[in-house]
Amino acid sequence: MPLRTLNNPRDVLTVMGILKNILPKDLNTGQPNTRLGEMQQADSTDRIYIQEAFRLSQGPMPAVLILAGQQKYYLAAGEGRDGTQQISIRYFDSWTEQPATMDVIKANNIADLMRMSANIENNDNLTFKGANYAMSVAEIMLSGYEGMIDETTIPGKICIRHDLDLLINVLPYGV
Repeated sequence: MPLRTLNNPRDVLTVMGILKNILPKDLNTGQPNTRLGEMQQADSTDRIYIQEAFRLSQGPMPAVLILAGQQKYYLAAGEGRDGTQQISIRYFDSWTEQPATMDVIKANNIADLMRMSANIENNDNLTFKGANYAMSVAEIMLSGYEGMIDETTIPGKICIRHDLDLLINVLPYGV
């Protein structure tokens, strides 16, 4: 028997895939407008991972890990549903693998994450290739300058991490 299809065609995994495309570049020009996007283009490496912390440990730094958070769906009108999805975008850079000071790494991380946040603000219905993937991004929460020292996500690496947390209003869907 084939696996059941999902009721919501824009499930959280699909939305995270769209975010991977929106975060590093200007969608009008297709050109990188973030430091991470420029690095990806320069060395042809993928630096944005969706729920793959292991791949994060094998790739170059800085890098981004996108994670699904809590999802909430509720009955709207008739048989339709509305809901919200929480998605965390974690920006990592290794402290031990470069000569930059912790302050420089923090400044670079938070500035780049703010650029990514601006890309989302400019496209808060998450439109990609002519299709919308959300009603809106209702809330954007950016961690402060300090970020955090993360020694657990990538075993054996000391990273400085900054977070961008999103609360997304999903597009209504029918059952």
